[in-house]
Amino acid sequence: MFDYTQGKTAETAEDLTAKSNYPQILLGKEATSASIPLLPICDDQTSAREPIPGQERCTTVPENIMHQKPTRKLAWVGSWTWEIAGAGLSLICLVLLVVFLKYADGAEYDTWQYRLSPNTVASAIVTVAKASLLLMVSSSLSQLKWNPSNEKTRLYHFQVLDQASRGPWGSLEVLWRWKLKPGLITAGAFLTVFSVAIDPLAQQLLSYPIIRRKTPSSDGLAYAQSTHSYSAQDLTGLTPIFAQYEMEPDMVEAIVSGLGGKSTGLEPVCPTGDCEYPVFVSLGICSSCEDVTAKSTQICDMTTIEAVEHDDLNFFNKSLPLNCSYTTPNNNTIEPRLFTGQLSESRQGAVLYRQPWTSIVTSSSLLKSRIVSFLSAKYEQPVLFYTTQNTTTWEQRPVLTECSLSWCEKQYSNNYYSSNGHRTLVATRSQVLSDPTLPLDGYFWIFSSPNGSILSSQASNYTVDSLTGQVTSNKLEYLFNSILETVGQSTSPINTALILYNSKNLTETIAQMASSMTDAIRSKPGAKNSNVDGDAYKSSTIVHVRWGWIALPIAYVIMAILILLATAMSSRKSIIWKASMLPFLLGHIQTRPEHDLTGLPLDVDQIVDMTRSIEIVTARDHPLLLVEE
Repeated sequence: MFDYTQGKTAETAEDLTAKSNYPQILLGKEATSASIPLLPICDDQTSAREPIPGQERCTTVPENIMHQKPTRKLAWVGSWTWEIAGAGLSLICLVLLVVFLKYADGAEYDTWQYRLSPNTVASAIVTVAKASLLLMVSSSLSQLKWNPSNEKTRLYHFQVLDQASRGPWGSLEVLWRWKLKPGLITAGAFLTVFSVAIDPLAQQLLSYPIIRRKTPSSDGLAYAQSTHSYSAQDLTGLTPIFAQYEMEPDMVEAIVSGLGGKSTGLEPVCPTGDCEYPVFVSLGICSSCEDVTAKSTQICDMTTIEAVEHDDLNFFNKSLPLNCSYTTPNNNTIEPRLFTGQLSESRQGAVLYRQPWTSIVTSSSLLKSRIVSFLSAKYEQPVLFYTTQNTTTWEQRPVLTECSLSWCEKQYSNNYYSSNGHRTLVATRSQVLSDPTLPLDGYFWIFSSPNGSILSSQASNYTVDSLTGQVTSNKLEYLFNSILETVGQSTSPINTALILYNSKNLTETIAQMASSMTDAIRSKPGAKNSNVDGDAYKSSTIVHVRWGWIALPIAYVIMAILILLATAMSSRKSIIWKASMLPFLLGHIQTRPEHDLTGLPLDVDQIVDMTRSIEIVTARDHPLLLVEE
């Protein structure tokens, strides 16, 4: 019969007597509640007894089952198994990230042989680590709302913590509601919000700078030309009897291109387009020029103008100061020529023309370090106008310049070659050699290294073939003994006078010619020519790891694991519900009558507003009972 006071069927005396005659076995803890039917088990007495009407036959249970303990399944939901696995995965990702960055650091990006770029690989590892970490953090935030507490809290906080476990927006509300109060909830919400910046910050781990690296195979392939000797007799293409009177074609080209400012310079050998070379010296030709206009002495003698053949010039019966000469401090004298004059348009005077350009060679002897020296006179305004009023006026001085070319030692420092613009080496220092000595065989001039030379410690000298040196001097003397006629023709076949006259800066023009001639000398093969080995560099884009940025994912992993451990410790005596909604479905909320939520209209905003004013305590963990105080 059913006992309404106890909520179960009352057993009769006969039932109890009959049940006592059978041994009982309980299957699991639940069987002890006496609400599960018991199975009749056969023993020695009951096995031979006839079955009682209405009762099932007894069953014999094997001995091993009689003593077998009940088995427990692994708790996947109500434990921290998944979170611990996530922590392990995040640590593995962190190790993989460090190993990958160590492997990629310093690798050439141009030769990266994998389809995925380094940034993609690093970002993928960080993303997997972040996903596993968010599992720990979200589970911790979810569990923290179930942990029992004797302190009053607002009912709405359950909603806030549930939203915080779902993403950054809810976590921002937690940080605002909790006012950054130190604790596990604030730390978990902060990590959830910070997870948004993990992926962009992971891109800062790698950078791709362009660096210069020395190529390992540059030995002997990159070099600059240098020479200690110069002999060009075999380079003229003529027999010896004619070669001693002619200059080699390359040197002629160097002189003309240097005077015209068209020399491109001697490029060193550089296989990569970016090379560096050590400091070295070479035999070369140096120039020096000085403006001596103000220092020179001007003398103009009186003479008649016989060149003007007109009867109307009888009134010029006085001499004019037309025979002008100029003497420099070095005692070099130049006398520019005067061309034929003519009457002016008004026929009140005479117009005379000076030679616009005159240059004379001033060097006189061979077997000297000086190859050639010359003095030039340049008239900016070569026209002279005389009347009866200025018959004693001297002409305006021309521009007087003394120049010389000499054998010298040139030193090249800070040497580098770049195909993007800096393609030649420029001498940084030069020193004129001492006058040479002539050996007994008479073939070579020998120049001793000047004091302070790099070669002075090596007891090395410079040599120039005597015939080559003489031809060079003779040809340059011929070039610089020049005048410019009024008809535009000069005494030089290559019109040197016209080139020099049109030069904007004579000093610079002569220096360019000397540099071009030096390049021609350096480029010639010879017994004492030596290539100065340099280093070739190659610019490449490399993968560079900025290790400081790895502190962020490391700190994130450590903080997430600490939050998980702290949450697990604080939940030792609690049921591990985490994000489950079952506690609310199985539980109950007791509120004061004025806060009865069931009587509110179907208005979500109104319900949420009321939960903000309801303060509750957890009266019972399971089933969940929340009581308003």
